[in-house]
Amino acid sequence: MDPVDVSQPGPTQWMLETSGSVATPARSRAAVRADPETRGSPARSGVASGAALTASGRLARADRLQRSEEFRRVMKRGHRAQGSHVGLFALRTASPNHRLGLAVSVGVGHSPARARMRRLLREAFRVLRQRITTVQSVDLVVLARQPWPGAQLRDVLAELTILGAQLRLMDA
Repeated sequence: MDPVDVSQPGPTQWMLETSGSVATPARSRAAVRADPETRGSPARSGVASGAALTASGRLARADRLQRSEEFRRVMKRGHRAQGSHVGLFALRTASPNHRLGLAVSVGVGHSPARARMRRLLREAFRVLRQRITTVQSVDLVVLARQPWPGAQLRDVLAELTILGAQLRLMDA
């Protein structure tokens, strides 16, 4: 990204971001964090609304399963579907949000491979959560046990869509 005009005063610096042949102005991350109007507001900071992300790009605390008891409850009492690379457990709950828990085992690979798998699964959840058609909210646990070397987001989305359809969470 090349700076466009740095002569303007103020905390925000506008830059020119090119994608293909279209150039659009975009604010730097530091400028977004410094601007009190956008602080803590994902919709104003360029993140799509409804994505339930914090300012750092993480899933909000209310959208994550955090305690081992929550994971155990979903895995014990929930419905399960097994795909070729991941397993999906789902349990309908009375909580206001769909929540996600990730369990990525050492069998997936070394630390970078496991971190990449977690990122792909979180992003797939962000995309697919709008398609969940249940009346109640759902707690989901995605269990990854084996390596998936060439996994792309579209592959993860396809597998989770199939598993979600098997559990009648969404239309295929």
